[in-house]
Amino acid sequence: MISHFFIKPQKTNYYPVRIYVDASNTCNLRCPMCPTGRGETQIERGKYFMTFDIFKKIIDEVGEYLFEVDFYFWGEPLLNRDIFNMIEYAHKRNIRTRISTNFSFTVDFDRLIQSGLDEIIISCDGASEETYKIYRVGGNFQKVLRNMKLLADRKRELRSKNPEIIWQFLVMKHNEHEISKAKKMASEIGVKLRLLPIRAGLGPDIINDHKENKYISWLPKKITRYNKDGSRKFRIKSCLFLWLQTFVNADGSVSPCCGAFYKKDDMGNVLENGLQNVWNGRKYQLARAVVKNKLINENIICSECVRRGYFIDP
Repeated sequence: MISHFFIKPQKTNYYPVRIYVDASNTCNLRCPMCPTGRGETQIERGKYFMTFDIFKKIIDEVGEYLFEVDFYFWGEPLLNRDIFNMIEYAHKRNIRTRISTNFSFTVDFDRLIQSGLDEIIISCDGASEETYKIYRVGGNFQKVLRNMKLLADRKRELRSKNPEIIWQFLVMKHNEHEISKAKKMASEIGVKLRLLPIRAGLGPDIINDHKENKYISWLPKKITRYNKDGSRKFRIKSCLFLWLQTFVNADGSVSPCCGAFYKKDDMGNVLENGLQNVWNGRKYQLARAVVKNKLINENIICSECVRRGYFIDP
């Protein structure tokens, strides 16, 4: 944190403390704002499920330094047959683990609980079938609710504290009227409800301003990330990702953040020389220099964030 807020070196002397692992870049749903839901992820990167060997290679290199592994990025992690083995492997190294899932399929609850998973985030954007299916295209609202309840019940039966179950409700224009109903339902099921305002697009659209984004019609009126003029309500001092966190795609390629969708923006691949050589490679060092010095004309995605004023001026 000292390095991030004060020093901001181009080359670090440490590993990232948190990594996002894309166990699968495919999904069973077709959410309209998601590049995977639109079929763009497979066009850009192909269809991949991360192998256990790739995951083991990452953890064997950096596991001693990691505080957390988040198993989500572009796809549905529970579609990967090795996902519980991955969670167990990280858990044995005392690394906190989280999954984000749409939970709209058959789930092995005992295996999930016994894997040692610390937190499961269940995306369910609505408190009725009619509202839910507007965005979660192809999902089954009743199955998601039933799965949440069965998981909560099984946790109690096994007397397990984990995983913490989070019902994540992305607030959009068409569902914000159901927030009160969702709060009541979550209380009855015995899970925690987390409300998050939807971004104006995901993947390559995430860095677009509200006013120029083609998905602004989805934005809610009350709980929102944007001011009326389209500017963002919150800005940050610097980029946490470049100095503390990184994203590893299902094929081992490394992205700097959740806005870096295209392969041209990758920083490298862990299969070639390991994560540390990517983490301190030429592109990562350039990215850190761009953010630290507020450079807007470099040929790297991070210059877009600087140009759009995402960071508070020093």
